[in-house]
Amino acid sequence: MIEERNVGLASRPSVTPVSKLSASGWLISAIILGSMVLTMLALWPHLSDKYRVPRDLQNFYWMARFQDPTLFPIDYLRADQLVELNILGQTVVLYPLSLGYGLLYYLGSFVIDFIWMSKLLVFLLMPLCVYYLYRLGYKLQGTLSAVSVSCLFIFFMLASYQSISIASGLQRAFTIPLLIVFLYYLVVENYAVAAVLIAVSALFYWPNFPLMVLTYGLALLRPHPRYVVTVDFKPAKIVPLVLTVVLSLLLLAWGIVMETALFTPQNVPVTQDARLQVGGATPLFISFPWFGRAGIFDAGTDVVNFLVLMILAGFTLKIAGRSAFRRVPRTGWILLVAAGIMYVASFVTLVGFSSSALYQPSRYTRSTLFLVVLLFVGLNWPDVLKKGPAWLAKKSGLIIFFFVALTLVLGISYLFFPDRLVLIPLIWFIGIIASGLLVVFGSSALFWLATRWPTGGLKFAALLAVGILTLAVGAYYIRTLGLRTSNPSPSERELFEFVGSLPKAAVLAGDPWVMSDIPLFSKRSVLFRELHPDANPNITAFVMDYYDAQYAEATPPVLDFCERYQVTHLVLNDDYFTPAYLTNGQFFYQPWNDDIVKRVHGRTDFALLNLKPIFTSGPYRVIQCDAETLLAASKK
Repeated sequence: MIEERNVGLASRPSVTPVSKLSASGWLISAIILGSMVLTMLALWPHLSDKYRVPRDLQNFYWMARFQDPTLFPIDYLRADQLVELNILGQTVVLYPLSLGYGLLYYLGSFVIDFIWMSKLLVFLLMPLCVYYLYRLGYKLQGTLSAVSVSCLFIFFMLASYQSISIASGLQRAFTIPLLIVFLYYLVVENYAVAAVLIAVSALFYWPNFPLMVLTYGLALLRPHPRYVVTVDFKPAKIVPLVLTVVLSLLLLAWGIVMETALFTPQNVPVTQDARLQVGGATPLFISFPWFGRAGIFDAGTDVVNFLVLMILAGFTLKIAGRSAFRRVPRTGWILLVAAGIMYVASFVTLVGFSSSALYQPSRYTRSTLFLVVLLFVGLNWPDVLKKGPAWLAKKSGLIIFFFVALTLVLGISYLFFPDRLVLIPLIWFIGIIASGLLVVFGSSALFWLATRWPTGGLKFAALLAVGILTLAVGAYYIRTLGLRTSNPSPSERELFEFVGSLPKAAVLAGDPWVMSDIPLFSKRSVLFRELHPDANPNITAFVMDYYDAQYAEATPPVLDFCERYQVTHLVLNDDYFTPAYLTNGQFFYQPWNDDIVKRVHGRTDFALLNLKPIFTSGPYRVIQCDAETLLAASKK
C-alpha cells in the first residue's frame, strides 16, 4: 500500500522508518537510472555526432581557446565581451556576463572538448532535477506524487525545445534545475542554501537572478486577515538574502560593464527596429503574445507542451477539485507571480524604453509556467490514478461522442474544403497534442492494469500492448518536439574539416549561414555570420562591403575588401549566383537586405566565379583572397 502524506510548509519533516527510507532510495535510484537511459535513447543522434549541436552553441566557439589560447587572434564577433588573464603562465578566458558558466567549461576543458562537454552536461542536470523533484513531491504528498512529478518531468523535458531544454548545454539549460532546487530549499525553509542558489543563478544565467530574488522576497511576506501583510524579518531569512544580493550585484556589475550595449537604451525604438521585426534576425513579436522574444514562449513546440500540460491540469482539477491548488506549495505560486511581475517589467523596459536591462520577457515565463503547471499535475496525479477510471467510465459515452464528432468534422472539412492543405497544420496540431496526452494516460493505464487487474495471461498481454503503444507514441512525440540541433550536410562537413586545416590566423568571409558554424567546428575566425549578426557594432559596414565584393564584376574591389578587413579566404555558395536566387532577392536579414538588393541589381558577370578555388565541396568553394590570386585573374 502506498502511503500518501500532506505536509504543510511550516511543518517539520516527520521521522520516517529506515525501511521506508531504504525503499524510497531504491525507487529514486531506479527513476534516475531510467531517466539516464531514456535521455541517451532520445538524444542519441545529438550525443553521438560532433556536428549536431543546438544552434546557439555557436556563440561559444571561443571556448576552444581553453585548450588552445592561440586560436582566434583576430576575433570580430565576441572579443569585446571576453577577458583574458594570464595566471601562473596559464591563459584563462573569462566571460563576465556568465562567469560561472564559462569557468565550468574551463575546468572541463582539462579532460574534454567543450563541444562534447555541452552534450554530456544533460547527464548531470537530469539526475539533479529528478532527485529534487522526487524529494519535493515526497515531502509534500508522498511516494506516488513523487514518482508522478518525476516521470512527467522526464517525459516533457525530453520533448522540450532548446529554449527550456536542459540538454542544450547552454546557460539557459541551468534555468529549470536552479529553479527546482531553489523551490525545494524554500519549501523546507533552508533559506541559507536558497540564498546561495540565487548567487549561483547570477553566475550562470543572470535573468534567473531577479526572478529568484523576487520569489525569495515575496516568500517572506505573511498575509493576515483584513488584507494586512507583514514581512518576516528573522535574521536567519533576511541576512542570507542581503548578502547574496550584494555579492551577486558585484559579480553582475562586471558583466554589465563589459556589455553596456545590452543594458543601455538603443537609439531606434524596438518597435521600429527592422532587426527585431519579422524578416529581421531576432524578431520580438511572432503571433504575440504567444511567440517571440517579447512573448510568453520562444517557440511553438513550447506552446504545444504547455497546452498538453494545461489539458492535463484541467482534467486533474475536474477529478481532484479545488483542493488541487493547495497541493502545490505556496512558493510555487509565488514563483509564478514573480515571473508575471518580471515579464511585465521586462516588457515595459524593452518595448517602452528600448533597453534589454531586464533581458527579454520570454525568459521569465517560458520555464516558470512549465514548472508550476508540471507541479500542479504531478502532485495531484495520484487523485487521477485513484478516481480517474470511475470518472472516465461514467463519461465514456460523452468522450466517445466528442472524438467521433471531431474526427468527422475534420474528415469532412478535409474532403470538401477548397484548399485542403490549409487544414493539414491544424490536423497535425491536434494529433501531436493527442499524442502527448496518450503517453500520460497510457502510462497511467499501466499503473491501473498493474494494481487493479487480477494476475493472469490477459493482464500480461494488456500490459505489453499498452506499454508498446505508449513507448511508440512517446518516441514520436519526443522526436517531433524535442531538442533541435544543426545537422550539416556532407558537403558542409567536408568544408569544415578543410577550413580547420587552414592557418590559425585565417579570417573568412562568405555565406553567412555557413559562417555561423565555422568558428565552432573549424575553430577559425569569420568576419560576420547569420547568427546574431549585430553582435559587432560594425556589422553594417561588414555586410554591405561583403556583398559588394561577392557580386563584384571585377577583382580589385574584392582585393580592397579583403585587405581592409584582413580577410584571407572567401567561402562562396554557387547557389547564391543563380538567376533564380538573384531574382528572389532574399540575401540577408533586414535592414540590410533592401540595400543589398539595390546594390547588386543589374550585375550579371561575377568576377569571383572566374577564380580557381583551393577547395570545393558540393556548392561550396573556398578562394584564397590575396593579391597574387585576384590580380592574376584580373589580367586574364
